[in-house]
Amino acid sequence: MPLLKKAQMVKGAILEVLPVIKDGLPSFGMNLGGGTKEYLLLTPKPGGFFDGHYKITSGTKLEVLEGPKRRGEAGNSAKVKVVEQPEVEGFVYWCELRASAKLITPAPAA
Repeated sequence: MPLLKKAQMVKGAILEVLPVIKDGLPSFGMNLGGGTKEYLLLTPKPGGFFDGHYKITSGTKLEVLEGPKRRGEAGNSAKVKVVEQPEVEGFVYWCELRASAKLITPAPAA
């Protein structure tokens, strides 16, 4: 499955989290990355793990609210909301999202 592209991550695009959730980091053959995870971490602020978080599991549909970009010290993240629970929105690390989700519906044309 090819990785998501930044150009696809525009407001209104719908994604689905894949059965295997990856950390999106290269492994370099040294067990430093390239692993799998139980869930994607959704935080209220970019990189805001200590401010609370929500666990996004396999099969969850997400709507892109803001495409991936560098957000201060937290690195690249995208703002999304859970389609089935629209009140649940926040930030997901781009490296994890691009390796762990597929595009279901492109964003509507402006």
